[in-house]
Amino acid sequence: MIAGQELAARASRAAIAQLTPEAAFDAAQDLWSLCPTRLLEPPDAVREREVEQARAAWGKLKTRFAR
Repeated sequence: MIAGQELAARASRAAIAQLTPEAAFDAAQDLWSLCPTRLLEPPDAVREREVEQARAAWGKLKTRFAR
């Protein structure tokens, strides 16, 4: 029971911390202004691999919880 309560508390905190679309856009603009040329460069091999792994993981999660 304690583990379930801990998971519920984490989920509650995560839900509160999510940004609105406008706030997320503003945060992205702030990050972009710090180094605009770096963000325009094409992604390196490590980044591409990590993106593929993340998409595969999300695909598995969607498949699993789509029931």
